[in-house]
Amino acid sequence: MTSDDLKVQHKIQEAIRYVLQPSSGDNFLIINRNSDHLSALTENAAKTLKLNAETFSLNKQGPYDRFPSELKENILSRKYPRAIGLFTYPEGTDWGQKETPARVDLLYEAIKKTPMGYLHAPGINSDMILNGPGRVNFKEMITDAEKMLETLKGVKTVQIKAPAGTDIEIEIPSELIWETDCIVVPPDPYGDPGIFGNFVPGEVCIERRRKVSVAGREVKYPIKLIANGTIVCDVCADNINKLVDPAKPITISFKDGVLTDYRSPDEAFQVLHEEWKQREAEYGLPTVMEELGIGINDKARRTPEMLEAEKMDGTAHAAAAHVNSHADFLVDRPTVTVIYEDKSKKTIMKDGVLKLN
Repeated sequence: MTSDDLKVQHKIQEAIRYVLQPSSGDNFLIINRNSDHLSALTENAAKTLKLNAETFSLNKQGPYDRFPSELKENILSRKYPRAIGLFTYPEGTDWGQKETPARVDLLYEAIKKTPMGYLHAPGINSDMILNGPGRVNFKEMITDAEKMLETLKGVKTVQIKAPAGTDIEIEIPSELIWETDCIVVPPDPYGDPGIFGNFVPGEVCIERRRKVSVAGREVKYPIKLIANGTIVCDVCADNINKLVDPAKPITISFKDGVLTDYRSPDEAFQVLHEEWKQREAEYGLPTVMEELGIGINDKARRTPEMLEAEKMDGTAHAAAAHVNSHADFLVDRPTVTVIYEDKSKKTIMKDGVLKLN
């Protein structure tokens, strides 16, 4: 094992210890999707923590529509109190985007239904852990996350403005609760048995889906955030492996939480809009704002990989979403002001600098 491998293994061990907080002797499941090397290091890390680690490998040479029933059955068996899913996709393919429905199904129809804490890592690689957000001090970040959650209690409205042109006000439905992927210990804040968060972690966010019936089918559809205004994305967007040219930003507008406009001079990002139009036609439902998030990981980097970029401190992100579709849009150096139920205000981020005290 190389010195870099040892460093990666140590940071994975820290993440499991502080974020998942397992008990000695717990069974620990590793889902391996083209991540053989990372999975082996994760298994070593888990065993060092005296966990009983097992690996389930997904070997299909192409994107899954749904993952094997055996995997869901293993999760629903309640054998594994903690788990991690490592999903690496071949460069130059659209496997990650096409496999989104399978991952969403796994999260909501398996993970959420069993008392499991699960770290979800679509797009993970060793570089993220060795040179990027994995270098964070997990204990300090968890403290920051807890401060943020305390500050956000009772928030009714969030206002975001940023230099590139973002200007939006978002009303938070009373049924939604702020969460963090820095602490992934079941149950989830809504009382579901299972909880999941991203690996590598580093955000505080709010989002949730509910079941709706469409043409006799039951599907998961976002609870919309009541957003009015415009997001100007000047860093990166989900599922497109390139940075946004600041001179050619993505502009998305919302009215009462519904997407009303999508513009990008870069054709590479038009695929997102086309996907939503297809889903709108299929389900007869609008595309809505599903998530609002704030990055707090001071080791995350400016990268086209949203799994990492959305964790950058000094950024905020919002997601437009539909059935089996979710795309985050990252905003650099925002000023974020929250308004509480008693009408008092607090600026929690000023020009990309967090104000936690």
